[in-house]
Amino acid sequence: MEQPEELIPPDQFPFAFQPYEIQKAFMCNLYMALERGKVGIFESPTGTGKTMSMICGALKWLCDNEQREKERVEKILSGTSPVVTSSQIPESSGNANKSTAAEPDWFTAFDEQKAQKEVAYRLKQELEAKLKRQERLKQLKERLGSNGWRAKKRKDSSPQPMEPVKMEDDDVIVADYVSEDEKAEDPDTEEEETEEESITKIYFCSRTHSQLTQFVREVKKSPFGDNTSAITLGSRQNLCINDQVTQLKSQSLINERCLELQKDKKKVCSIVKDDGSVVKKRSAKGDGKCPFYKPGPLENFSALALVREAEVQDIEELVTLGRHLKACPYYGTRHTAPSAQLVVVPYSTMLHEPTRRSVGLKLKGNVVVIDEAHNLVDSISSAYSVEITGAHVTKTHSQLSQYLERYRTRLKAKNLLYINQLLHILTCLTKVLAESPTSRHKGAQHEEDIKLMRLNDFLFSAALDHVNLFKILKYCERSQISRKLHGFGKMQAQGTVPVSAQLQFPLQANPSLSGSTQQSGSTQQS
Repeated sequence: MEQPEELIPPDQFPFAFQPYEIQKAFMCNLYMALERGKVGIFESPTGTGKTMSMICGALKWLCDNEQREKERVEKILSGTSPVVTSSQIPESSGNANKSTAAEPDWFTAFDEQKAQKEVAYRLKQELEAKLKRQERLKQLKERLGSNGWRAKKRKDSSPQPMEPVKMEDDDVIVADYVSEDEKAEDPDTEEEETEEESITKIYFCSRTHSQLTQFVREVKKSPFGDNTSAITLGSRQNLCINDQVTQLKSQSLINERCLELQKDKKKVCSIVKDDGSVVKKRSAKGDGKCPFYKPGPLENFSALALVREAEVQDIEELVTLGRHLKACPYYGTRHTAPSAQLVVVPYSTMLHEPTRRSVGLKLKGNVVVIDEAHNLVDSISSAYSVEITGAHVTKTHSQLSQYLERYRTRLKAKNLLYINQLLHILTCLTKVLAESPTSRHKGAQHEEDIKLMRLNDFLFSAALDHVNLFKILKYCERSQISRKLHGFGKMQAQGTVPVSAQLQFPLQANPSLSGSTQQSGSTQQS
């Protein structure tokens, strides 16, 4: 197949008003950077319409690129554009040329014809799937109506308060753990194998949700607002409509509770017999799945979220649509993203690789636009850094010790092994922080002492160089020990579980320990 011709910037870009020369230059250079697959850094004074120039320049290129791709597909399906096979690619190796020349003409012709048919069949399947989806979206729009949900916007936007969730012993017991050596599958994996449409898209990233909302409003004002499919991605904290989950407030607890509700497992109760043996019995009725995580409503949400007349692109409107359709906006937007031309995401989702992978963002072959790029270094540092204080370590050791003391007889041997290893790690960290200059000069006037250490040096000083921390980390992720321990702490606060005074500070460490460790990449600060 012949190489596609390079697109040339138009003399006039579609714009919300008559553009100035600085805006024309901005759009023209952006257009060429996208066409040639380059990295562009654009800077413009305040008040010169950078956002609108970026929207019009990038979306104009996207529309032209889609038109070029459509024409290419039509040529292939009609047979007027040949497909390049391996035998037609020039080789620098003399052996490759000899093997190609040795092949008979009829064999080469058959290979080319076969490749042509395979590519044409695949493109035909993709085209038919796209047409079917458009027809389904049209029928759904006619059935539900693009404005039918807006009448209940104010009425449905205020959720009813719910009673706080009460924790029980069975809720905080760590489940039987199977290590990676036994090839167990991660029960809480968020990876979803979905068949995605082959659509070139633009990812727009900004720091805050308010900035993303403002960007979406600018898209609506632009000439591309009526014919561009856009979707806004956000966190569960911003998109979840399940009051049983949102009342948890903490981001990590919301994520874990959401994943737990998807399991649809019946509740398991443990009964201790007179002889001391423990028998597990499943209750007849469990909590069940999240009522908003159902295929039908999610499909309706995905379709209506891309209807331009509905104007459901920012976070607030997506939540309102989700409440009306009784569909989860968080997963609804994730299902919609593969079909959208413009995906609006916060920094935290795009820059953090595990989050980006779990959400399903595919960067290869797509365009990424980062707003306020001068904040990139600080944002990346924040996403991959964590600060741990001596007080955190001491309290965690105390709580984990009490957890082990209470549930020792109900935990399996492998869980006991890993929990004891965690206690050993916490003990070593406490000793390191107790020896820091900050803690030794308690109450004295002194300058802050900062010491930079390589990761290996820190592990040797903490006597943790022999511990397989990767295995410990995998256990923490799969067993959800942090969430279990947090629930145990809530039970103590509610008075359900007594607090053991003798275990509060088993290391006899200073409770006001102020030494801290900061980790970022391979460098630590203590």
